[in-house]
Order: sequence, then C-alpha cells, then structure tokens
Amino acid sequence: MPSAPPPPSSSAVPVREPKLIYFGGIGPWPENSFIGEVTTSTQLARFQIAQDSVEDEVRQAVLAYQQSGLRLFVYAKLVGCYEDSVELIIQAPLMYPMFTTEGERLCVEPSFYIAAFAVPAELVPVDVDIRCEPGPITCPKWRGHARGRGD
Repeated sequence: MPSAPPPPSSSAVPVREPKLIYFGGIGPWPENSFIGEVTTSTQLARFQIAQDSVEDEVRQAVLAYQQSGLRLFVYAKLVGCYEDSVELIIQAPLMYPMFTTEGERLCVEPSFYIAAFAVPAELVPVDVDIRCEPGPITCPKWRGHARGRGD
C-alpha cells in the first residue's frame, strides 16, 4: 500500500536530512522503470512508469515538496521482498536507496517498489550519481537521468 507523509505546511520544520516523501508497491513485473531527479517541472515531466494512478500519487508528493533548497529524486522499479520502508544513503558521489525492513523473509517472487525523496540541496554531492550500487537493491538498467543534475 502506498504511503506518502503529510506535505509540509507553512509551519513545518525545514527538511534537514533526506526525507522519504513517497513509498509504495508498483505491481507485479512493471514494464517501465525510472531513476531520476524530478526537482524541476521539466524533470518531473520525464517521469513515466505507465501506471497512471501511481504516477499521479508520486507527482502530488513531489509537488508538495518543491521548494527552494530541496532537490527531489524518484527511484522506480526497485526490486525487493515484502519491504515496508526505504532510506536514502549518500556516499559521495553516490546516492542510493536501501530497504530498511528487518528480519528474514521467504521470497518466492520479487516485489517492485517506488520511492521518492526530498533532499536538502547542500547534502547532494556536486557530481551526484543516483545509481543503486553499492546498495543491496537491484535497480533497473535504464535510468531517466543517470546523473542527478539534469536541467
């Protein structure tokens, strides 16, 4: 089941560390994948995974966090097994998601997930590479924008 934390309000505390703003499953064996920065409207327009309802939910979560000083990133078609949360690891120049679900799970068939993060701009490495390695998550080979900067 998708989960999106409440959007920031005018009285909200500023985002000071990477914040998960959307996490959910994207169905069995999704056709499309996407890894990319979605900070600007041009970048967000490139985000497509061929699942309209999920795309709309992710776009709403992203739009709620579009503000000066934040950069936004989406990782879609992450492969896991009964996952319930993910965090963003920053090890310059890499930035990658890592599932945080604890405990052993018997996984007969993989599950696919999508995660979106809001990251304070000053925490994003200058030459950020938003791939998934060396994290334990298997990511799609195609990336919306392999380098996080874009336009």
